Amino acid sequence: MEEVATLAENEAGLAPLHRFVAEQFKGFSPSAGHKLLPLFRWKAIFTLNYDRLVEDSYTAQSKRLQNLIAFHRDQNSIEKELVSVPDALPYFKLHGSIDHLYESDAPLILTTSSYVDFESNRRRLFRRLEDLAVEYPIVFIGTRLGDPHIKAILAAVEKGAGSSRPMYYFVSPGINQFDTALLAARRMSPVQASFGDFMARLEQDIPKVSRILSAALPQSGSSIERHFRRNVPAPPALSAFLKDNVEHVREGMPTSTVSAELFYKGESQSWAPIQQSFDIERTLYSTLVLRVLGLDKAEETINLITIRGVAGSGKTVLMRRVAHDLATKYDKLVLFAPPGAILRADPLIELHELTGLPVILVVDHAADQVPSLEPMLERLQAVGIPIIAILGDTHAAFGNTLEPLSDRIRYGHEVRNLDDMEIEALISKLDQNGSLGLLANEPPDVRKKAFTELADKQLLVALYEATQGRLLEDLLVVEYHRVLLTEAQELYLLVCTLNRFRVPIRATLVHRIMGISFKDFEKRFLGPLQGMVFTEMDPASRDYAYRARHPQIADIVFRRILDSQSKQVAQYKKMIEHMNTSYTSDNAALRKMLSFKNLRDVAGHIEDRRSILEAAERISGNDTFILQQQAITEINSNRGDLKAAADYLARAQVLRPNDKTIFHTRASLLTRKAEQTKDVLSRRSLRSEARAILKATRDGDSDPYVCSLLARVAIDEIQDRLKAIIDLPNDGAKAEIARLTEDAQKAIAKGLSRAPDFEGLIKENYRLRRVLQIGDRGIGMLERTLDSQPGLEFVAATYARALASSDPEKAKAALRKGIAEKPHSKILHQALFELLLAEADDFRDELAAPLRRAYTPEDDNLLMHLHSARFHYVRGERAEYASALGRLEKMKVQMPEKLKPRLPVKNAASSKGLFAGTIVQLRVAYGFIETPGFLDRIFLRSAGCADELVWEKLREGSQVSYQLRFNGRGAVATEVRLAAGLA
Repeated sequence: MEEVATLAENEAGLAPLHRFVAEQFKGFSPSAGHKLLPLFRWKAIFTLNYDRLVEDSYTAQSKRLQNLIAFHRDQNSIEKELVSVPDALPYFKLHGSIDHLYESDAPLILTTSSYVDFESNRRRLFRRLEDLAVEYPIVFIGTRLGDPHIKAILAAVEKGAGSSRPMYYFVSPGINQFDTALLAARRMSPVQASFGDFMARLEQDIPKVSRILSAALPQSGSSIERHFRRNVPAPPALSAFLKDNVEHVREGMPTSTVSAELFYKGESQSWAPIQQSFDIERTLYSTLVLRVLGLDKAEETINLITIRGVAGSGKTVLMRRVAHDLATKYDKLVLFAPPGAILRADPLIELHELTGLPVILVVDHAADQVPSLEPMLERLQAVGIPIIAILGDTHAAFGNTLEPLSDRIRYGHEVRNLDDMEIEALISKLDQNGSLGLLANEPPDVRKKAFTELADKQLLVALYEATQGRLLEDLLVVEYHRVLLTEAQELYLLVCTLNRFRVPIRATLVHRIMGISFKDFEKRFLGPLQGMVFTEMDPASRDYAYRARHPQIADIVFRRILDSQSKQVAQYKKMIEHMNTSYTSDNAALRKMLSFKNLRDVAGHIEDRRSILEAAERISGNDTFILQQQAITEINSNRGDLKAAADYLARAQVLRPNDKTIFHTRASLLTRKAEQTKDVLSRRSLRSEARAILKATRDGDSDPYVCSLLARVAIDEIQDRLKAIIDLPNDGAKAEIARLTEDAQKAIAKGLSRAPDFEGLIKENYRLRRVLQIGDRGIGMLERTLDSQPGLEFVAATYARALASSDPEKAKAALRKGIAEKPHSKILHQALFELLLAEADDFRDELAAPLRRAYTPEDDNLLMHLHSARFHYVRGERAEYASALGRLEKMKVQMPEKLKPRLPVKNAASSKGLFAGTIVQLRVAYGFIETPGFLDRIFLRSAGCADELVWEKLREGSQVSYQLRFNGRGAVATEVRLAAGLA
């Protein structure tokens, strides 16, 4: 057939050949054997056929035990599709499908050329068969063992697993004695039957009740059903979601046993320590519980609470404790999403319809879940399903990822270092559970001193170092070397390499790298690695997975044992070469490993970074993320190949032509090319092209990344122009410098108005002033330009800001001259207001006019709107203050930016600048302070206290000191302390 197909392709072309093949399958219907397939449960079905007979048999069978999902080519995170359907059965069409005839990069495997290139865009599907073949028996039906692809897979499995793999079965009606001998040599049991006869025999011999595997047996009753309004069983899709993705938190949850010693060494990924009360009550605990209870009656449908902290600070344990107590003490409907959970709206909608209750969803490692959370919350909002979500992660992991959710974040908290009360509680717990280590025989004051001296360190570090008397890193190295089996050490390093990114490593990936099956692990390595490596079922891949007891521990082991970049690079490449990004965990790990920052930390030399990225490209094919990372690596390296970067971006853009991030990277490439180009006109042309790309992609908004890159392009051009001027500049040069300065200042002002703390903008703002001040050449040119054209508002503003510290009077004069030319210029009035503000009393009459004219009610200049509220509040101008708050309320700015307290007001009567006041109202998570002489009460959130302990001690009538600041809702108090004098 292969030869005939090749001849046909040569004569007629590939597309007509494919259409002809598809036509031949018309009129065929599933056989009796096909129709019986849906009445059994299978781990997976693989086929070399192109037809739809299996799909049609599942569609027609109303009593099917599984729902078929077909895959005909590689794709990332196949599990996301599988978990979206209850009882999903993956169906892998290794040679393509007649449903997808016109995909030139994944054609039907039919002709000689397609057989040669059979893994093109299907490599990961073939690897899945190899993975499953190691752990599961395979039934071969209607397949020639002589097929080159099947032979290759069997050879790979035999090489890796050998006799440890399960028995396989070969079904065929024409098996003779020679076939039987050959099959026996391959550890395959012959079954002399046709496909139809084989399925009929299964139907006859296996009772229907026995076909439902234990995983699919109906339970006596789901724990979630006690929340139902009616006496009905949990629907299958909801039960699957609760089984595979989230945990229903309740009293007496089944869990594995964890000793106190292991818990205090960092093992926190189970409910056992919570149920056994090994943990202490953190200062933040009661605040979180009260806030959740308060949000239960909130008007908003979607309410989010974030919990941040450094790795090892105790976030996961705190979140589990809060979830457990909300469920058991307050009878709330609580779901816990562990790392790797795949979150969807449909099960939550169904759950609410059955219970009528708001769902409390606690999400650990939430930064990884934001892409899933955003559409899920949008859907829940659209249909009015109330949810309170507690999202926890490290500061570094969250970064800017929460911006899409910012409007729904009601409270943000930080898990801080241990305070005195927490230290005392922790010592008591350690004593009760025999876990004080070297402190066991010490008196109380010595114990407390040991922890107090380590209080500025993360909880995990403090626990180790206080009780063991040595640095955590040294203890972990000793622990590693105490593992005597070399293979066990290697396995532990594999686990740590991925788990440092909070991703478990699949058992089948370990088998690919080391040839160690899960059964081998249980027999040979469970003992040596006890307490160091933990096993769990990965809900997405439904495969066993390994993890270390804590990501921070995994990171330390990785860095200390692989103590050179060459060792770390070798480890990366070894793992990447065996990964399969169609698995969610592999895909997530690979993206974290290859981010520019993480890759730069591991591989200092660009050659090493390239080799790692090339290994990733080999196993992933045309993946836009990897192509973009390859481009970014070349762009941001001193020895980078910019031509290669352009090629990578061109390939990525073909795959995702509308991806804005690719356009941004392309603009960065052009900017970098301009820096390396000697010809002046070529540099200008490249920057002009970069500017055009950025302006085309921002769609009129003020994306801070785009604004900072636009400013960078303009400032680079200013530097060029200034370097080119030898003597006095001509009028054309002055005009061009002025225009570029306007461009840079406009971009910076636009970006900072919406994102005042964006690092890239702050950097470019500083660079602009520095560039203009070098040798006074830039300043002098701006000065001469302004002499003839004082109305160039952004030039005047930049000139004044550059002179603000050295010659403020000259700066003010330039601004006033510009205002005379352009009396309605907002940027000039803002620059003047800033200069005047720095001089003396913040609230004098002189400031009123420039403040009033520095913005309009409709614009999005957050800082100037806040200045207005601050100015009128302190001056006691009630109507003007109310108007300012009304304008702030209407501003379309990310909520975290709007709610961030800014612009402190200093109390001249206090050396610390603090004010005194009285708590006049206190609620679950907020309160109000009254200070005589102020226009209105000052709002207080618990997060505004100097520490959580202060909030716990506050009562109505308490005297406090505080720092007065302002946000989008008015006057707010920060750094609140119980009053003990303000001096």
